[in-house]
Amino acid sequence: MRSDRRMATVLFADIVGSTRMVAAADPEDAQERLDRVLRTLSAHVERYGGTVCQTLGDGILAVFGAPNSLEDHAVRACFAADAIVREARSGMRDADPVAVRVGLSSGEILWDSGALNRQDRAPAVGRTVHLAAKLQQTAPENGVRLSEPTAVAAQDWAELALVGRFAVLPKDEVGVFTLLAMRHRRRRADDDPPLFGRDDVLGELQAAVARALDCQGGACLLAAPAGLGKSRLAEAVSAFAWRVGARVVDWRMHAMQPVGVADPLHDLVTALLDGDLPETRAPLLRLIEGHGARKVAAEALADLLLPAEERCGTAQGEDLLVLAAEAVGDLVRAAARRTPLLLLAEDLHWAGSSAAAVLDRVVPLVGALPLFLLGTAREVPSWLPDGVRVVELAPLPDDAAAELTAALVGSHPALDELRASLVRRTQGNPFFLQECVRGMVVSGRLTGIPGDYRPAGLGDDRLPETVQALLAARIDTLPERHRTVLLAASVAGATFDAALLAALVGCGRTALVEILTALADADFLDNTRLLPRLEYSFRHALLHEAAYATLTRRDRRATHDRLVALLESPDFADLAGRKAAIARHAYRSEAWAKAAEAGGEAGLEAFQLSLTSEAVDLLGKAVDAHDRLGGAGNDPARAFDLRLMLARATMPLGVEGHGPDVLDRAIDIARALGDPDRECAAWLLRSAFDWAYGSLRDAVTSAGHAVEASRAAEGGGDPHFEVELHHGNILLETGNVRAALPILRHAAAMAAQNGQRQGRYWALDSHMMLDLRLARGLIEIGEIDAARRHLAAAEEHAAESPFPFTRIFCWTFIAEDHLLTGGWKLAASYAGRALLLMEQTGSRIHYGLATALAGLVTVTLDGSEEGVRQIDKGLAQVRQRRTAAHEAHILLLRAQAMGRLGNHFEALRDADAALALAERRHQGLVAVRAGLESARHAGQLGDARRSQEMLAQARTWASSLGLSTLLGQCDGLHARIGSGFATLPAAGR
Repeated sequence: MRSDRRMATVLFADIVGSTRMVAAADPEDAQERLDRVLRTLSAHVERYGGTVCQTLGDGILAVFGAPNSLEDHAVRACFAADAIVREARSGMRDADPVAVRVGLSSGEILWDSGALNRQDRAPAVGRTVHLAAKLQQTAPENGVRLSEPTAVAAQDWAELALVGRFAVLPKDEVGVFTLLAMRHRRRRADDDPPLFGRDDVLGELQAAVARALDCQGGACLLAAPAGLGKSRLAEAVSAFAWRVGARVVDWRMHAMQPVGVADPLHDLVTALLDGDLPETRAPLLRLIEGHGARKVAAEALADLLLPAEERCGTAQGEDLLVLAAEAVGDLVRAAARRTPLLLLAEDLHWAGSSAAAVLDRVVPLVGALPLFLLGTAREVPSWLPDGVRVVELAPLPDDAAAELTAALVGSHPALDELRASLVRRTQGNPFFLQECVRGMVVSGRLTGIPGDYRPAGLGDDRLPETVQALLAARIDTLPERHRTVLLAASVAGATFDAALLAALVGCGRTALVEILTALADADFLDNTRLLPRLEYSFRHALLHEAAYATLTRRDRRATHDRLVALLESPDFADLAGRKAAIARHAYRSEAWAKAAEAGGEAGLEAFQLSLTSEAVDLLGKAVDAHDRLGGAGNDPARAFDLRLMLARATMPLGVEGHGPDVLDRAIDIARALGDPDRECAAWLLRSAFDWAYGSLRDAVTSAGHAVEASRAAEGGGDPHFEVELHHGNILLETGNVRAALPILRHAAAMAAQNGQRQGRYWALDSHMMLDLRLARGLIEIGEIDAARRHLAAAEEHAAESPFPFTRIFCWTFIAEDHLLTGGWKLAASYAGRALLLMEQTGSRIHYGLATALAGLVTVTLDGSEEGVRQIDKGLAQVRQRRTAAHEAHILLLRAQAMGRLGNHFEALRDADAALALAERRHQGLVAVRAGLESARHAGQLGDARRSQEMLAQARTWASSLGLSTLLGQCDGLHARIGSGFATLPAAGR
């Protein structure tokens, strides 16, 4: 085969210090390690479409653009070089660090395919090859040097810094650049308009990034409606971070997860680990653990990242997400320690459960690391962690808007009136302003170049009233074929897979790429990913919304329907997020049967992975779609099952998730079906909602309905013992021990007969729960020895359980029982064991309560205010989780702690707050104890009248509820009132 001339980019990569690496090791070990590093270098080249021509002992020679021509050879070579040095900085996934140098040069080469993989001669020769080799030699460790032609060809995708000029020969110089980073999307000509009116904010953010370089990190959220410049500010901060030597990791959320695109969690982990993730469990675990994550956390993260068939971790429910977030936090910590890091989290108003959990873990890390977290959102998310500074951007003031208008339009006197009109009409919205100018250029009203336009006298003089109208008008100016593709893309999503769009519009790949490139040049789209699949995104969320709104409802439905058919075809079977995308497109196409089926399956999978918001969205669509089915398609049993799944998914969201409304409808369906078993399941979940977020009185009522339904399900006999256990537990929380104990004893007798299956309604060990609840009831009536026997039995059941949460639950409530009986050291031991196991497993279900219990023990045994800080930490956690069931309880613990420290004023305040909340929720046990605390501290502060009133009220409650232990405390306090409160001992719990 004859040689031919090619335009290509040549890459040389060399291992730094390879001689030392080989000399210090056994020859076989050295060769194995060297081969492993060379394989890694080659893998990155091949991933981006390059050809490895030669292995040069301790380096490689590769070419992009031969033997197959590549239009974007320079861009691909830069991506490969960036991936190589990033992985080298992270240790080449090896135990020992490895450094590399990379040189790139673009230009003409002489290519000889016959010499490929031969060691006696190179397949590529010429000045370009020679220059790439020289640049590699001048590159710093773990750095990339590239020639000016490469820089020019790749500048839209690469962040570069000019180094100077390099003499290839005495009269042959070339500009040399350093590759700083690759961009997450292609740079556009208008990416750098002046930031008028934002100098103060930009200066503050740049200063924060600079402080992060000295391990004084921070976190900030830019919040503003669409179009006010959040993304532009973020881009400017990113550019500054690159210039000062920080690494930028862009983490973008999506309104609807694009099919074929890795989800945000997968994207973030891929970036932090500097390379593609292994697709099987063992190597992925090694990789995550190698970056400092604990084994149990690494397993949880692997479960979220891998396909279902590769998952086998033991973490379940919320624990899975908490542990996975811990592992991501470890990866962020490791990445920041290697290179100062700017983590840019964009569009957090669309963040799902995994992103919220990750941020909750990462934000506390920023203060001690070279790490700055910058987020953007249209509004401040309700779940935003403490420690994030919020900067709310306002519209530009008139003077700044006028400056921006002049910079965009120019200063020609004939445009004075137009500039003033633009400032008035756009109301300080920079995006609206830019789109107005762009629209006038497209319509022919302005002529010239950006920043120096002249009136052309053509087009409509009127300005659109809204940005939406303006964008719709601009879409209408597109050539028909381009407009058709853009509108179809808007149905595919704000970010879309090019191959899927090609199939949707019936267009060949080459022709489609030409149209997409033209749409990008016209400022509608961005090319946001080259590999492994070509991906584009709408330039702005408002552009996507305007394009979608342009379509008629009928055309939207038809396009969504075609997308469902394509996604179900073998050609797209491997696209990430396919099932969820089918559900969403089927819902919008009003293919109700398909939407119900796919939404149920995808929602259940999301729920099993603890992705609450995603599960609620998908299951909500499934419920609605199923309800819209007519005739035989509407299966009431399926309607019930979907609602029960949806209600379970909404449980972490509290009342905001509308779970009670969903369950009320489910109960009606179960009754219409005559299915008492389903009705019982719904009433139990309804009671759990009431207990966690509402009123215990309502929870008791719901539990009573569950008992009746269970009796019917059992053929009219005794209800299932787990239903009675739940009923007795709720009654116990209200303080009605007289009613609770007989029910719990009957449930225990039923459980001992082994006639009913354990685990039918409870995830926890039911026998353990029965012993714990019986112990608590017996303590309240003063039968301490019997209570201790049940506590011992509960601990035996917990020890036999394979699930860590069972032991956490058991130890937490045993600790509380020992506090009630004055066993402070035992309480300290059990609370400590529970907290340690929570830390090991990532469980946070009872973290707030256990932390507060441990805090009261610390105050009591050590007299230390550190215990109050522990209680406050627990209180903050339950408030963040909106777990009202524990809030009054922890306020009572705080009142007791403050009393032991002698701060009776604050103790009275906390006791009053606990009492008010407990009364509102009908938590009788907490209310009586809070009343006792209020009486005690009112007396200590000299308010004898109020003290006596509170004591009388507490005694009345304790007597009516049969709480003999608390009644004795009331009588003891009453007897001591006459001797004065100064000598009154601290109360037990």
